[in-house]
Amino acid sequence: MSFTVEGPDMDENADNADERRRRFAFYERNGFYDTGYLLRDTQMTYTVLSTAKDFKPDVYYETLKGLHPSGVGVPEILKKIVLVKETHQTNGCGLLSIGVCVFL
Repeated sequence: MSFTVEGPDMDENADNADERRRRFAFYERNGFYDTGYLLRDTQMTYTVLSTAKDFKPDVYYETLKGLHPSGVGVPEILKKIVLVKETHQTNGCGLLSIGVCVFL
């Protein structure tokens, strides 16, 4: 048996960023891990946490659809992306490159 929960996205600029970090740490201490997916509804974006090592977003989405039988209000499930910012030194000039890493 596995459990999946949504927690507020880890936004360091949020007014309650410290509370979000503590909540995330609580879940990690209790066997949850960040699945690499986000759940976005009309109000907010959440980080999807699960105890399942083989989290399947398509199965999770079908479960969510079951909670919204009319199909209205079903949240989106999105793959997280991470922006990577690197500074390279070339001939004394700093070059900035920004890449996008998608974790599949």
